[in-house]
Amino acid sequence: MIGVENNIYLERLGVTRNGKVIEGMSGKFRQINRFVETIDGLLDDSGLNSKDELTVYDMGSGKGYLTFAVYDFLAIELKINTDITGIEFRPDLVELCNKISEECKFSGLKFLSGNISATKIEKADIFIALHACDTATDDAIFKGITAGAEVIIVSPCCHKQIRKQLCIENELKEITRHGILEERFAEMVTDTLRALTLEANGYKTHIFEFIADEHTHKNIMITAVKKKKTADPSLYFDKIGSIKKFMGIKKFYLEDLFRHETQS
Repeated sequence: MIGVENNIYLERLGVTRNGKVIEGMSGKFRQINRFVETIDGLLDDSGLNSKDELTVYDMGSGKGYLTFAVYDFLAIELKINTDITGIEFRPDLVELCNKISEECKFSGLKFLSGNISATKIEKADIFIALHACDTATDDAIFKGITAGAEVIIVSPCCHKQIRKQLCIENELKEITRHGILEERFAEMVTDTLRALTLEANGYKTHIFEFIADEHTHKNIMITAVKKKKTADPSLYFDKIGSIKKFMGIKKFYLEDLFRHETQS
């Protein structure tokens, strides 16, 4: 668990004051520690806890709450030589986070301006993208897979690309008559397709509720751990094709990213 006493980054980010969690920030503090617990479990599952060095990317790092906590956990608590790069398109947040990192003397933690799709990444051990909107989550999954990440963690936000295409002409059509149900249904379909794509690329996936619904409604998390033995990819691609046909989906953005890579 991330401690609050003498924790510079939590204080600078407005989570704590004088060694105590500020009123109204307890949900954020629980989220931070829940994410560290998730990382800890994934280190065990992937075998990354036995490595001497780790390279981590946090895409769309925002104000850096979780980025700082992950570095604190990996580099300070576990004493793994860790290099973490937070990518964020808002320059003011990049500047703020770099200042805090310098103040904390976190030599392996830096923040850069940029977006997910335009960032070139050659190699990563852990790849994170939380609350990346709509197809930005797909960009992150694609980047994580092509960078050979052993662990990929995404928390999807918005599912417009699939929702706009849903054209169901079967018994499930009744679900899409109601806007709220159509939205939730599109979320389930999209994240199922994402999980199948990860599995086709040799990952073991898990989809779960990250934190309680009262803290944020964007609380679904997909984790993927690279397996030692890769299953037959065609089995998963066949499932993706069947779901698309059943739902009337013509284009799946993540699938198109791999298709374009193959053609280039």
